[in-house]
Amino acid sequence: MLIDSGNGLAQIIFTKENVMEQLKRLKTDKSPGIYELHPKFLYEVREEIGEELAFDLQQVNADWRCTTGMERCPHSAIVQKGGNRSDPCNYRPVSLTSVVCKVMERIVKDNVVEHLNEYNVIKGSQHGFTRGRSCLTNLLEFLRRYMRG
Repeated sequence: MLIDSGNGLAQIIFTKENVMEQLKRLKTDKSPGIYELHPKFLYEVREEIGEELAFDLQQVNADWRCTTGMERCPHSAIVQKGGNRSDPCNYRPVSLTSVVCKVMERIVKDNVVEHLNEYNVIKGSQHGFTRGRSCLTNLLEFLRRYMRG
């Protein structure tokens, strides 16, 4: 639920319903994250913990998000993207976060996107990071508009 002041997004409220919805959408075969709290467990107990978790998410725990840098985060790894193993450019950092943090991030993202759509902040020409649109839809629109004739 959004609390809005004018056109600005003032606050995001975590409700039992939106927390339970995100817990229901968890991919239960994924990693349990840094706190060893398995997504399958959270999925199974979502109705029992939904309200308490919504309350806890209002007071975000700073430990949930460790993104200040690889050297400071004990829950990071370096993963090879492909190519030559001796080329440092073929590696990327990965930070493991808590499953609960991922649930919180999805709720925040959904609320921000809803707000942007409600106030028509995103132009119709925006394709990247927009549901139902992609590089392919951008290319098709370009071809339709500029290649007539």
